[in-house]
Amino acid sequence: MAGIDDQNIPASVRNALDLGAAGSAGSSAEPAEESSAASWRLDVTDVAQFQQLVQESNRGAVIFALWAPHSPASVQMLEQIEALVNSAGGNLLLAAVDITKTPEIGQAFQIQGVPAAVAVLAGRPAPLFNGPVEPQALTEVLGQVLQLAAQQGLPGGFEPVLSEAEKPLPPLHREAIEALDRGDYQGAEAAYTRALNENPGDTDAKIGLAQVHLLHRVSTLNLAEER
Repeated sequence: MAGIDDQNIPASVRNALDLGAAGSAGSSAEPAEESSAASWRLDVTDVAQFQQLVQESNRGAVIFALWAPHSPASVQMLEQIEALVNSAGGNLLLAAVDITKTPEIGQAFQIQGVPAAVAVLAGRPAPLFNGPVEPQALTEVLGQVLQLAAQQGLPGGFEPVLSEAEKPLPPLHREAIEALDRGDYQGAEAAYTRALNENPGDTDAKIGLAQVHLLHRVSTLNLAEER
């Protein structure tokens, strides 16, 4: 049964979300531009990110939606929650957890199966449901989460999650690309090398550096052939 396991929330609390958002999630009638709308969904890929999101719950309610690719019901639930969270305009943040990739998070919440959802407010989990939920009930329970967050002085104000294409390049990466555009291979190599010195785990810088070396070799060979 859907609901928040907290005695401070009245059963009659009004929801503050767009019921139509949950009902239309996944529908083929959605307009094409919907995919470019602001999103407040993060896909949790490891325990470190999970811990960071728990810290974010000191700012506002974080909804952990647990799902699995082999469960159509959980995929549908995730789409419905995402639509509702996005309709809240930053008052909520959605953390999507694929339990086939991060089963330890499901274990931390003592979840036995999917679909399931847990709200975390100020570091404290509040189980929402474990099993399929009707769109109207889902809307009501997330409305209760908003009410509880307001009572605890957690207004949210989360920034939209940027896609990989929207994220700005780090300064040294931008410097390297600008150098490449000028044909300055040494400058590009120096920028990527500095990026790796600052962060040895920078995979993009490693790939960029390898590409610079390759382009430099190709350029050298072409010059030799022309001579």
